[in-house]
Amino acid sequence: MNIFSEEKINSFDTLHLNSKINVPLVVDLDGTLVLTDTLHELAIKFLIKNPFLNLPIMIGWLFKGKAHFKHNISQQIEVNAASLPYNTTFLKWANSQRENGRKIVLCSAANERIAKKVAEYTQIFDEVISSTQSENLSGKNKALILEEKFSDTGYIYAGNSFDDIPVWDKAIETIIVNASNKLEKIVKKTYDQNLFFSTNVKKISIWLKPLRLHQWTKNLLIFLPLIAAHQQYNFENISLLLASFICIGLCASSTYVFNDIIDIDSDRLHARKKNRSFASGQIPVKLSLLMMLLMPLSIIFASMIGENFMMMILLYTLLTLSYSLFLKIFAIIDCIVLAALYTIRIIAGAVVIDNVPSFWLIAFSTLFFFSLAFLKRYSELLSARDLGENIIHGRGYLSSDSPLILSLGISSALGSVIVMMLYLNSPEILQLYNSPQIVWFTIPILLFWTSYIWLQANRGNMHDDPVIFAIKDRVSILSAICFFVCIILGARGF
Repeated sequence: MNIFSEEKINSFDTLHLNSKINVPLVVDLDGTLVLTDTLHELAIKFLIKNPFLNLPIMIGWLFKGKAHFKHNISQQIEVNAASLPYNTTFLKWANSQRENGRKIVLCSAANERIAKKVAEYTQIFDEVISSTQSENLSGKNKALILEEKFSDTGYIYAGNSFDDIPVWDKAIETIIVNASNKLEKIVKKTYDQNLFFSTNVKKISIWLKPLRLHQWTKNLLIFLPLIAAHQQYNFENISLLLASFICIGLCASSTYVFNDIIDIDSDRLHARKKNRSFASGQIPVKLSLLMMLLMPLSIIFASMIGENFMMMILLYTLLTLSYSLFLKIFAIIDCIVLAALYTIRIIAGAVVIDNVPSFWLIAFSTLFFFSLAFLKRYSELLSARDLGENIIHGRGYLSSDSPLILSLGISSALGSVIVMMLYLNSPEILQLYNSPQIVWFTIPILLFWTSYIWLQANRGNMHDDPVIFAIKDRVSILSAICFFVCIILGARGF
């Protein structure tokens, strides 16, 4: 991989330095050269692997000093320098300075093992200065070392945080990269010679993105038992389900954040997922811990709704975390788990309104969502094939599996339609619907829509998440409206 293979920036006329070419350019790593903090990433990954065991270990390392902590974390978790989210604009500019003859030095508070890997990958640095097992190269320590090392020529320093202020104080010129608005204002007032490389994203939508609020549409399944039991006018149950909807939504959002951290390396190798907030460095990974607090909060909230509902939330959480940690790497099993997570939402809704979901509803939902899970994998396989890749990173599938996945997905979809047909021919249908013959119109609607989405997937038009596709696709929305109109008219009769 060539890190300079993206669109070339041809001119840096507005980003020139005043210092002579013999003055070295010293570059910070975390938050400057890369749009993330490598220590935070490695620490969170290590903690997530085994929270109960690793948390006390990490606390013990911290008591021995930050340098000792960084060293041990870097020994436990490998950093993939090739997949890190580099600040490509700044990196290309720094490389242009090197091509003009300026010495480029990587000086980082990160452990030497990480810094050397980044330097080896980028291949633009003439020297690497970093933290060791006994010395933490940050703030004043960094300033003292650089002042002593470059006492003859001075140095230019590029950084991004308040810890860099002592280093800038001693520098000939200051370069501010990816800094906060507050820091930029301080630098502009304090230093005369400075350049700015701003990549901060200030839109609130970026901060909400990891919570995947659009995925809350899946949680509408919690209302399905209410509709199936013809209780859509029971406002007490509607209120309970609305509270449950929010509760399971908060839980799901926290698990999405958890999954993003677990998958951060795989996401960075994915054509679309590399743009996710944590993978791209748009949001600091340390904030993922704050977002994951929604998980225990949702469980507490669930206990207020009902003990049985809380048990369903616990089951959902356990299954989701198991999926994120290890189940997702097993082909077929991952799709079974995804189908189960959909079905759990339906059962949770039934539990809230003290209703027992019918065999037909569970059988239909299991097969239907099993098909959607395969659809997700099939779309990912097609995307991987188009990019010339043989595998889906972080999953147990090969590109050659796509014909089999296509067969399993379509078979599951048709199986769900058969279950629906058997239900419409069962004695229960006469008890629940005044005009059951109208409900039979749901069968051609289901046949059409399931065939339609698989056709779109096979043509390469499917987003690799079928839920996102469905809520944006007009044909899918119209099909859903027609389906529920048939259900309602069948229940009311003429």
